[in-house]
Amino acid sequence: MEHKIIKIITEVCCGLVDDDLLSELKDEELDILIERVKSLNVYGIFYKNLLKNKSKNIELFTSLKAEFDRFKAFNELQNIITKQLITEVSKEKIDMIPFKGIYFTNLIYDDLSPRNMGDVDFLINKENLERVEKIIKKLGFKYKREKCTKEWFDENYYRSCLYIKSGVEIEIHWNLFPNENPLSFDIQDVWKYNEKIDFLGIQTRDFDREIHLIYLCAHISYCHFFNHNSFKRLLDIHYFLEKFKINWNKVKALSIKYGMEKFVGITLHFTRNFFKSKIENEVIKQLIDNKTIHLFKQIIDKVKIVFAEIESDPDKIMYMQRLIQFIGMNNKWDYVELLISNKAASGKWIASLYGEEPTSQAVIDKNIEYFQKIIPQYLSLVGETT
Repeated sequence: MEHKIIKIITEVCCGLVDDDLLSELKDEELDILIERVKSLNVYGIFYKNLLKNKSKNIELFTSLKAEFDRFKAFNELQNIITKQLITEVSKEKIDMIPFKGIYFTNLIYDDLSPRNMGDVDFLINKENLERVEKIIKKLGFKYKREKCTKEWFDENYYRSCLYIKSGVEIEIHWNLFPNENPLSFDIQDVWKYNEKIDFLGIQTRDFDREIHLIYLCAHISYCHFFNHNSFKRLLDIHYFLEKFKINWNKVKALSIKYGMEKFVGITLHFTRNFFKSKIENEVIKQLIDNKTIHLFKQIIDKVKIVFAEIESDPDKIMYMQRLIQFIGMNNKWDYVELLISNKAASGKWIASLYGEEPTSQAVIDKNIEYFQKIIPQYLSLVGETT
């Protein structure tokens, strides 16, 4: 039954509606299908494609319509508030790049209903942070308290603290990864290769296509280690590849330069596996070897991605993040050394998961504790793969 549910969700999300298959669903299967569509946060694109294809089974999914309408209304609110912010920032001649949910809703899906958004993300040069924060506060946004102080975010992280207004949360980024991290990503490449676009009727900036794709892949596998939101993000990549022509040689070269090729490779592997996306096998082979793919797939597979639940146990979250990152790192021991010696490299995670101060010894102690668990597990997996 699991594979039947996966087949229906992936096909409908890609615009392929098999009404005969939907008609054959038993009540239990239908209940599980609807629950999964909601849990995966893809009810927007799922319901829209049923409407678009004039599915004769649309009445089976009336429970999705309320969610569909609710998020369309919230996306409209986010767009209104976002446009106010971009307008004020552009007046100050500050370059700003929209990305993630707000970008996909407006520029990839071209419709406010298919994709629900969380917070609204923008990238700026850090030298403009104070000016942008003044604009945010002028527009009525308030600082949202998190586990780390604003000062800690500004000094150690890749984004500001959260600002909130009318339920809309804004994240202002100056980098895509923490200041201290084991990768070699160069944020200056973003500003070197970006291009002008029209966004919500205002001229702003867009990522270089290939750098954007690399980030989207790493965001799924490295940053969020294939968690409960991964299916939605893999679907984003599929639609991104449908919309844009990609220079795969550039993707390969930059992925290797940044030390991200295995994280990019495994994400593209799952994207193609789910959605039959336009990714040549040779591209994936140049990024990640079959042995490493097998290592990843002993930890995560299609069924686990589609049937993943929101994990609340901090120990399980920490374990999964460290293990998946360890598998994908080129220089694994440099990665370990960084995390057991530099508190800034993972202080935000430890603060969020365990309520510890990001500058406390607990940051180091927790990393040591989990590496003592995952390194033997990794060696066991390697032994099974060999």
